[in-house]
Amino acid sequence: MKKLISNFKRSALTLLVASLASLTAFAQNKTVTGTITDNTGQALIGVNVQETARPTNGTITNVDGKFSLQVADNASLTLSYVGFKTQVLSVRGKTQFRITMQENAESLNEVVVVGYGSQKKVNLTGAVAQLDSKALADRPLQNVSSGLQGLMPGVTVMSGQGRPGQDGATIRVRGVGTLNTSDPYILIDGVESGTMDAVDPNDIASISVLKDAASAAIYGSKAANGVILITTKRGTTGKPRISYNGYAGMQEATHMIDRMGSAEYATDLNLALEAGGYSPRFTDEDIQKFKDGSDPYGHPNTNWYDLAYRTGFQTQHNVSATGGTEQVKYMASAGILHQDGILPNSNRNQINARTNIDLKLHRRLTAHLSMAFIKNDYKDANSAYAGGSSDQIIRQLNLIAPWIPYKNADGSYGTVSDGSPMAWLDSGMTVDRNNRNFTGTLSADYEILDGLKATLSGSYVTNRQQYKNFEDFIQYNPNKASQPASLDERYYLWDRTNFDALLNYDKTFAGKHNLKVLAGWHTEDYNYSYAKMYRSSFPNNDLTDINAGDASTQTNEGYTRELAMISWFGRVNYDYAGNETDYN
Repeated sequence: MKKLISNFKRSALTLLVASLASLTAFAQNKTVTGTITDNTGQALIGVNVQETARPTNGTITNVDGKFSLQVADNASLTLSYVGFKTQVLSVRGKTQFRITMQENAESLNEVVVVGYGSQKKVNLTGAVAQLDSKALADRPLQNVSSGLQGLMPGVTVMSGQGRPGQDGATIRVRGVGTLNTSDPYILIDGVESGTMDAVDPNDIASISVLKDAASAAIYGSKAANGVILITTKRGTTGKPRISYNGYAGMQEATHMIDRMGSAEYATDLNLALEAGGYSPRFTDEDIQKFKDGSDPYGHPNTNWYDLAYRTGFQTQHNVSATGGTEQVKYMASAGILHQDGILPNSNRNQINARTNIDLKLHRRLTAHLSMAFIKNDYKDANSAYAGGSSDQIIRQLNLIAPWIPYKNADGSYGTVSDGSPMAWLDSGMTVDRNNRNFTGTLSADYEILDGLKATLSGSYVTNRQQYKNFEDFIQYNPNKASQPASLDERYYLWDRTNFDALLNYDKTFAGKHNLKVLAGWHTEDYNYSYAKMYRSSFPNNDLTDINAGDASTQTNEGYTRELAMISWFGRVNYDYAGNETDYN
């Protein structure tokens, strides 16, 4: 304490900062709770509740619309939720609240993207949630799926694993819908995609989630677990506009397991052995050496977390150009992303490009062309025991005892039965996944009569992934070595061809009778192929082509699959003065 006071006296600035921190901590002596509903009494899930003076101090409402937050006595709360008016309320003299949020009347006139079209929000009868680009703009996102967390009622987003580029979240729309799969049906500009992460977040104009049967039925059985519709930005009339969006940041583990040191660990182990009727493993002299560090190789106190984990750097840049005339409108964008993991040898590198062009060929005929390419290369740290990912490394870092040395006096590695996690990281071996995805769409709209429009659309998507898992041979020390070097290499390729024909009729009669009719036909062809090859006993860790392995250890497998589908569908919307009935 004397030393602490002495340090404070040496620096008036430090004393001032510490005093302010103490006052802030002292002021936070009140917990407020509450329930938030809409004007019908329905609980609102995921409402942002923040202390107005300190926006970093906040929470969101749970599935029952309830929240709890510790704030200062004289604080105020800011409540915000998509589609509702932002509210600010004082907590002075109160600890419990029941709050009714009011819908933003202006938002009711917003156009919401639904299946094969759009509708005004005021006329929606199905359960549809929508986000626009503004809701995602201020978030430094690497994956679109993670960006939805806490922003949509009825949409549960659970964070994935922490591997760079492979940390996409699991999305559930109103819980688990089926036994065999629970993933929602995802479409980007009307084209099916197996993942939301095949698009740069900067290119997104809006995201709609169709949550119930009334809104999603038009997609048939594929919509059993909900539908997510992603619409990308398009050009607008006006002079060319160049936009840039970028950021750089760092990431690190926010919390690690508080592990015992060697002396404490050895003492507790001895007590456990004695309680079980066994002789203690460590002597008092051993424990003393663990404490004083006099024998760093024979009696180490290894901090495996400090050795393995690091601070990761990440950066993203996106440039876009938009503009056009009444005849031609365009949007073009390009982006790059680099993300380092908190384990060595793990990273992600992404390059993406997109262009959307609208051409007015005739007063009744308009053509649309969209092309997108995204390249993602992922590297994950690998192990020489039960490899294929960083899972075994992380497992051993959590389990290995601190009295195991990182390296011995001769430079060899200290090991457990599986090997050494630091030897695996020091080797630099990785699991590589290289993805390439291209999407192209060409469509045309023709106005046959006033209010009657025909649309023809064709699209092609192809996706290729190469997987390469080379496990090095490692001589940890004179008495311990890994299995011979091996290579597991796989290729995945799929493509999908779609064709759609739509008829849309949209007419208003007598000023108040509004009728919208949609009839459509959809066909698709899907092809998938898979091939795997394996060899082991490579002569060294530098020759990593499959032919360098021992031919006698070779195994291979592969298969192809083809699917086709034809669908007919329709929808009728009628409203009288704004009260709409929807039939899918």
